[in-house]
Amino acid sequence: MRPQRWVRDNFLAGLAIVLPVALSVFLFTWGLQKITGGIFNWLSERYDLQGTWPEGRVPDQVRISVQVLILFVLIVVTIVIGWLTRTIIGRHLVKLGDMILQRIPLFNRVYTVLRQISQSVLSEKSDMFSEVVLVEFPRPGLRSLAFITGRSRREIQDKTQGEVFTLFVPTSPNPTSGYMIIAGEDEFERLDMSVEEGMKMVISGGAVLPEGRTVLGRRRARPGPAQPPAAGEQTDTPGASPTP
Repeated sequence: MRPQRWVRDNFLAGLAIVLPVALSVFLFTWGLQKITGGIFNWLSERYDLQGTWPEGRVPDQVRISVQVLILFVLIVVTIVIGWLTRTIIGRHLVKLGDMILQRIPLFNRVYTVLRQISQSVLSEKSDMFSEVVLVEFPRPGLRSLAFITGRSRREIQDKTQGEVFTLFVPTSPNPTSGYMIIAGEDEFERLDMSVEEGMKMVISGGAVLPEGRTVLGRRRARPGPAQPPAAGEQTDTPGASPTP
């Protein structure tokens, strides 16, 4: 193997491992810095923290320490709120606050959508993205990977015959966008792969297949019509005697 090819192949193999980790760490730290930094700036302006230092600027060490403290407080507050919502009084308070927020014009539309999405994703009993299926989409003859997001009820169930499911067909390589379709039990085929394996396949554009499966090789040439043997040519037919 040539040195250039060896370097290229190993660089791409290493990049495939390092890039997802680096992007995940970057997005996670960026989100934390945005949240804690925004709260710190608000506190700094409200209580004039910069004026307490001779340089007129909060030292970086103090800023980082305060942001870590803010993150710890946010985690504790979230845990306490979650604990309170499991009590009877907390449930009544949550219902009261939810009723008030849903009556605020314009804000209630955004709040309702985000609340339903968060409950579907974070709920322990949620069946969102429960199974991977194969559905005929976007036209007959073509199949796409989809995820079962739930069972249709109420009006949709009344308008259709039999049990129907809501399916999410993600786009590749960006699975955050896609299409929501409604299909009956007999209109899609359930797959054995897990949701994680299906998501990897979507993000990679089909390059990463579930374990134990390989990429299909080249199509074999179709056998043509049998040609009669040439004159004097022996055949391998069992039981045939050689030509004298």
